[in-house]
Amino acid sequence: MTAQTPAPDADGTVPPFDPAPVAARVQAALDSYLRERAPDQRLAFWKAVALGYGGNFETLAGYALPATTKTSS
Repeated sequence: MTAQTPAPDADGTVPPFDPAPVAARVQAALDSYLRERAPDQRLAFWKAVALGYGGNFETLAGYALPATTKTSS
């Protein structure tokens, strides 16, 4: 895989790097690998990632989050 340099804008500036698409592909590849090779360790892996880097492990593991309820005062 080679890095692709984004094309400059009309004013000659290069847009900043957005890591979200790369992160999504890496997360999908890891999750797919874990589903095939170590399904019993998948949830533990995403819990460790969430503990180390922050985030919700259920979101990382692909579980739907329950809808949040608003309380009125």
